[in-house]
Amino acid sequence: MLHLTSYSGGTDYDVVVVGGGPAGLTVAINHAGLFGHKVLNVENEAPGGAAGTAVNVIDNHFGFPDGIAAGELAQRGLRQALNMEVEWLPACRAESLSTLKELDAGDGQPPLRRLRVAACHDDGRSVELSAAAVVLAGGVAACRQGGKHKRDYEGRGVYDMALPADA
Repeated sequence: MLHLTSYSGGTDYDVVVVGGGPAGLTVAINHAGLFGHKVLNVENEAPGGAAGTAVNVIDNHFGFPDGIAAGELAQRGLRQALNMEVEWLPACRAESLSTLKELDAGDGQPPLRRLRVAACHDDGRSVELSAAAVVLAGGVAACRQGGKHKRDYEGRGVYDMALPADA
């Protein structure tokens, strides 16, 4: 096992972040590092989201005025999240969000809510999580050109994007 991510098998967290791209990583790092929250990141693809497998330069992310390679940003974010003890539930898709229960906060304060996230692993196993807060950071999907017979060629070495070296 590479131990690129860690998951304790727990089900109760302060914050559950759905999505492990730059936005999700930022939220997870801030909540774990600044506030000491117990944070779980649910990610269906790879840590770093689309940035984790992209080859482009990201030039609109805070702290990198000259840009940074997307993969490097994803790796740095993952390393920082792991340093902050953010847990990861990889290869898992969040499927529903609901209110689990309300707790009396006392002193005339509004009730505290616990939220329930139902998720499913790629192999079909389900997991139920609870959290005080859930952040949805679903990310982006690349726009594809399409075409009448596009599906016939997917996964067969035909690509509909250009790399910087192709220019």
